[in-house]
Amino acid sequence: MPQRHAIDLADLDLEPAVRTAQAVTSRLVDLAKDATYIAVGFGVLAVNRAQTHRREFERALRG
Repeated sequence: MPQRHAIDLADLDLEPAVRTAQAVTSRLVDLAKDATYIAVGFGVLAVNRAQTHRREFERALRG
């Protein structure tokens, strides 16, 4: 019969690992928010530029 060994985890401290995981998660969330804001900003700029070109094209057709 194979011998079984008991592992004592009573003194295992997971708090540093949990804090590190929380810090990494928080940083990833902040980076995702920043990326979203940048993407939305570029989208707004692109729509504004397209509207400007459309207006210029309409003026060119009229005049």
